Amino acid sequence: MMFEDDVSDEHRVDLAYSDLDLFPEHLSEKADRIRSLHLNNNRILVLPRAVSLFRELRHLDISANGLTHVSGELTRLPNLKTFIAKNNLLEDGALPKELDRCLSLEVLNLSGNRFTEFPGQIAGMAGLRVLYLGANRLQTVPSEIKHMSRLEVLYLGGNQISSLPVEVGCLSSLQSLVLCDNRLESIPPQLTF
Repeated sequence: MMFEDDVSDEHRVDLAYSDLDLFPEHLSEKADRIRSLHLNNNRILVLPRAVSLFRELRHLDISANGLTHVSGELTRLPNLKTFIAKNNLLEDGALPKELDRCLSLEVLNLSGNRFTEFPGQIAGMAGLRVLYLGANRLQTVPSEIKHMSRLEVLYLGGNQISSLPVEVGCLSSLQSLVLCDNRLESIPPQLTF
């Protein structure tokens, strides 16, 4: 469920494993035509302001780059459906406060980072359908997760979570919940069948 099926090859740019340490400036020239951008497995430490020029971008993969924060420019991408930033160095406070303004975002993958707290701005993203936060250092899940009414997949495996709020059981669209490799002592009765 990555929503890339509707992107033709002419609208897809794949620069994965290209040994880049900066965002490629030349891409800005055709920013209005790019729908899918793969910059994973490079050494790009910062998403520059130029990313806001990619107004038609639907899929952005910036995984495995050593990224330490995500700029607010991401929120200026009105058509972005999938954002993948797994296996970076993101930690608490690394996401823009206004991330919940990414109203078209449906898939968010922040697995393999350094979050110890569930990012509050994510809990306000009512349109999100798939959320991967596995292999972080999360200890709790906020009760505000109840606002994520369209959430279908919630991956929280490989964290340090010891309990879940009952609100997780109220996620009516939830089809898949992964909680392996945590410190759970019990689960809310709303999750039992």
